Amino acid sequence: MLSAQPALIAVSLFSAVPYLLAGAALNPGAALIVGLATGLGFGLGQSHSLFAIAEFGLAAWLAGIMLGQNYSGRLFGTLRLPVVAGPIAQTLVGLLVGIEVLRRLLPTAGCAGHGPVCRWLQPAAPDC
Repeated sequence: MLSAQPALIAVSLFSAVPYLLAGAALNPGAALIVGLATGLGFGLGQSHSLFAIAEFGLAAWLAGIMLGQNYSGRLFGTLRLPVVAGPIAQTLVGLLVGIEVLRRLLPTAGCAGHGPVCRWLQPAAPDC
């Protein structure tokens, strides 16, 4: 699983383009819908995880919020730039992918339900 992760990160950088365009041209709701569709395609085609739908949906919504805000000031003007909003949103995707990898690897690393964090991160087994 870990050997495939660098390829996933490289593909996820290019997957930000559709929802950044939707966030810049439309509103955050439309960017959310485009992000959900991007996550569905990424999850079914690349990572085989339905968690990717939520990852890309959240990142698209965040990028749409940043690109669509109309506050004045240097900081908010910088946040409106797609070159800035895209990496911030993709950082969220990277964090969520890290949580997903941790959730999948903890049961194989000897964390078999010891403590509340392990029980929360461990996927539910059908035989339990």
